Amino acid sequence: MSSRSYLWMAALIAASASSLLHAQVQCGNYSIRGTYVLTYQGTVLTSQPGVAQPVPVPVVMQGVAWLYEPGKGGGGVTVSFGGQIMDLEFAECSSQVNADCSGTVTCSGKVKGTNTLLPGQSVEKILISPDGSEVKSILIQGILGKPIMLGTWKRVSLLPVPVSW
Repeated sequence: MSSRSYLWMAALIAASASSLLHAQVQCGNYSIRGTYVLTYQGTVLTSQPGVAQPVPVPVVMQGVAWLYEPGKGGGGVTVSFGGQIMDLEFAECSSQVNADCSGTVTCSGKVKGTNTLLPGQSVEKILISPDGSEVKSILIQGILGKPIMLGTWKRVSLLPVPVSW
């Protein structure tokens, strides 16, 4: 084989490798199907009677969620809201995952053991790892006030397993 042939083959291999490297990961609601352990940490700005400015309250949450097609799910979290502990259950959850692995999750919530929905909804912007094993979240709207909160979800099962919380 001539040196020109080798150069031509090398150019073809380089072009093929380049196109593979630039291939985009495609995501959808199926990308976050499964059962996840959730952790969140941050602050919620709350309105208080007689106080002009919102008051920052530290918040930590941990829990479990399951998501199944078509973008529906459930679960619950234990919340430390300024040191006050409460258990919340997710209700009426939905997710929308974009092809670029970003998305939005919206849930209503209720205090565990009650049937009354809390006012408002939580809304999260999410970014999913290519294999769906981890989700990074920023809470942009919360049930308990205006959040400044980051979360991480770790998938523990590919199956959406409803767990009593």
